Formats: sequence, C-alpha cells, structure tokens
Amino acid sequence: MTAPPYAHGLESAKKYFQIAGDRARLDKLKALAEKRGDSSLAAGYSDDAVHCFRLAENKAKETRAGARLKEDEKALHKDEKSKKKFKKETEDMEKELGI
Repeated sequence: MTAPPYAHGLESAKKYFQIAGDRARLDKLKALAEKRGDSSLAAGYSDDAVHCFRLAENKAKETRAGARLKEDEKALHKDEKSKKKFKKETEDMEKELGI
C-alpha cells in the first residue's frame, strides 16, 4: 500500500505539532486527515482512507477501511482471473475456427 501524495506533508506537520506541543493544530490536522479519509473511502480509495485514518489515530475507521481494501483487492483478483479465462476461451475458439 502506497501513501497518498499529500501524506508526507501531513505526517511531517503531525510530527512538528507533536514536538512543539501545539495541541490545537494537532487536533485540527487529525480532523483534516479524518475528513480526507472519509472522502477517500466514499470515492473508493480504500488505501488512501486507511492511511488518513491512521494519521487521524482513528483505529475503528482504519480497521473498517482496511477490511474494505481487502475486499477490493479480492474483487480485483477475481476480475483478473475472469479476464484471463475469457482471453483463453477466445484464443481457443479462434484456433477452432482457424482465425
């Protein structure tokens, strides 16, 4: 799983605010990360959502997004199998027809 392009900046800011002890900005950053996680999950970007919820330190949402990510990966794998099967059947049919 790769981090979304904006993640590095959010991670750096989170570390900075933790070191500086700026609780207000840290809470604001966590809220932003959670909001991005929700929108990423709604748009179907489960991997981005997992990363954002991890930044927001929301374990429950991170776990749900992780489960959805696994489902998405299984569906993708199943779809790839179907494509390979279709391609093989098409090639076999072309051989039979002499195309």
